[in-house]
Amino acid sequence: MKRKLIIINTVVVFVSLFIMLLVSCLFVVTNSQNDAKIKLNEYLKMATRIYNGSNSEYTVNSLFSSESNIRITIIDSNGTVLADSSVESLETNHLDRPELKDLNNIYTRYSDTLGVNMYYLACEDNGAYIRVAIPEAKVDSEVLELVLFGSLALLIILGLSILIIIHYSKRIFEPLNLQIAKFSDLTGINISSNTSNEEKLALSFDKIHDILEDKIEEIELEKNKVYFVINHINQGFILIDNYKKIKLINKEALQILGFSNENFIGKDYMYLVRNQEIQAKIEELYLIKDNCELEFSNKNKHYKVYMTYQENNICIFIVDVTRDFNMIQMKKEFFDYASHELKSPLTTIIGYQQLISQGILTDSKEIEDATERTIKEANRMNQIIIEMLELSKLESEDNPINLENVKIKDSVNLCLDSKEYQVNEKKIEVNTDMDDSTIEIASSDFNQLIKNLIDNAIIYNKENGKINITVKNNIITIEDTGIGIKPENLDRIFERFYRVDKSKSKDEGGTGLGLALVKHICILYGFDIKVESSFGIGTKFIINCNKK
Repeated sequence: MKRKLIIINTVVVFVSLFIMLLVSCLFVVTNSQNDAKIKLNEYLKMATRIYNGSNSEYTVNSLFSSESNIRITIIDSNGTVLADSSVESLETNHLDRPELKDLNNIYTRYSDTLGVNMYYLACEDNGAYIRVAIPEAKVDSEVLELVLFGSLALLIILGLSILIIIHYSKRIFEPLNLQIAKFSDLTGINISSNTSNEEKLALSFDKIHDILEDKIEEIELEKNKVYFVINHINQGFILIDNYKKIKLINKEALQILGFSNENFIGKDYMYLVRNQEIQAKIEELYLIKDNCELEFSNKNKHYKVYMTYQENNICIFIVDVTRDFNMIQMKKEFFDYASHELKSPLTTIIGYQQLISQGILTDSKEIEDATERTIKEANRMNQIIIEMLELSKLESEDNPINLENVKIKDSVNLCLDSKEYQVNEKKIEVNTDMDDSTIEIASSDFNQLIKNLIDNAIIYNKENGKINITVKNNIITIEDTGIGIKPENLDRIFERFYRVDKSKSKDEGGTGLGLALVKHICILYGFDIKVESSFGIGTKFIINCNKK
C-alpha cells in the first residue's frame, strides 16, 4: 500500500506540476506575443513621428541606436528599400511581403536576411512604407528559461513529496499494521510478509466477515431459542433494562396486559405496563435494587407479579392465580355455607333438648314431636357431613379410583327401587327407556351421581308429576315436570349449598350438595353434563358418559 501511495502521489504531483508548467509556458508565450505587438506598435509610432518623407537614414539610425534588437526598414512606393537597420541596401522588391500587403497587422515569418523568425508590422507614411520587426528568438529564450527552472522545481517538489509520504506513511501504517496483526490473531490467518497491507486487510476483513456471520447466526439461533422458551412458558415474562426500556417480552405477558402482537421491544415500559401500582413498584426497584411481589386483577382474572432486580435489569414474572384465588373464595364460601348449614340443625337439636331437659315440654306428644324433629335434624347434619366428605374425597388428587364395568340400567333401577316410597308419596309417574350401555367407573361414584339426579327430580317435582329416564349409547337423560329453574339461576345450580327453592329442599331433607357432587363426578371421569330447564315446566339433565 505504501508503494502504491508513493506511485500515485508521484504521478499526481508530476501531472499537476507539468500542467502548471505547460499553462505557465502558454501564459509566457501569450504574454510575450502581446508584449511584442505592443512594442512593434510603439516602435512604428515612433518611426512615423520621426520620418518626414526624406530622412530615411536618420529615422532608421535614431531608432536602431536606442534599441538594437529591432529592425527598421523604410520602403518607397515602388518596393525599393530606402533604408534598413540590418543592411545598407537591398535590391529585392518588398511589395510582395505580407506585412506590406496587409498593413497594420503583425506577421511572423522567417527572415532570409537575418536568418531568424521575426515579428513584422508595417504602415504607410509620407508616401513610403515604414516596417518594424523584432526577433522571435527572444520569446523562445524566455519560454526555454521557464521550462528549465520549472522542470527543476518540479523535480525538487516531487522529491520532497516522496520523502514526506515515506516519512508520514510510517507513522500512519504503524497502527494499521498493529491492527492487521490483531486481525490476524483473531482470524487465525498467517499472512505472508510479502503480502501488501491492503491484501492483508482484505484477507482479515473477509475472515472477520465470515466470523461475524457465524456469530450473528449463532446469536440469532440463541435468540430464537430464548424466544421459543419464554413464549412457551405459561407465565408472563418481561425484561426491562437500566434505561427502563423493554428488552424481552413473551406472548403470555402481552395477552395478560391486554395486547396482541404489538412490538414493544426498545420502548419505555410504561407503553406496556399501565397499572400504576406495578409502575410504582418498578420505580422503587430501581432505587432499592431488591425483590418484591404484588397482586392485581384484570378482566375477572387474578395475577401475582414477582419482580427482581439483577445486573441493572428488572425481571418480571406474571403468574395467573385465578384458579387458586377462586379456590380460596370457594373454600371461604364453602366454610361459610357449611357452618351456616350445620349451625341451623344443631341449634334446633340443642333447643329441643333444652326444652325437654328443663322440663318445659311435659306433654308426651310434645316430647315425642321434639324428639322426632331432633332426630330429623341430626340425620340432616349427618347427611351434610357425609356429602361434604364425599365432595372432599372427589377433589383429592390422592384418592384411588377402583374402576368397574357398570351397567347404567342396573344402577338406575336400583336407585328407583330405593326411592319407591318418595315416588309413590308424590304420585309421580316414572318412565324408563334404557339400553344395555356399560361404562367404566367406580360403582359408588356412579350410584352417587344417579341418586342425586333422581333425588333432585323427585324433590322439585310436582304432585302427579312425571320423571322420564332414557339411556342410549352411554347418554343418560333424566327429565322431570317439576318447578323448573329460572334462566338467571342455571349457572349457579352446581354451586355448593345453592338451592333453587331453599324451603322446599330443606323440608325434603336436601343438603344443597347433591348437584355439586354430580358436577365433580362428571369432571373426575370426563363426562359432559348439560341442563335444559323452563321455569314452571320442568328440568332435563343430559349426561354424556362417553369420555372427552
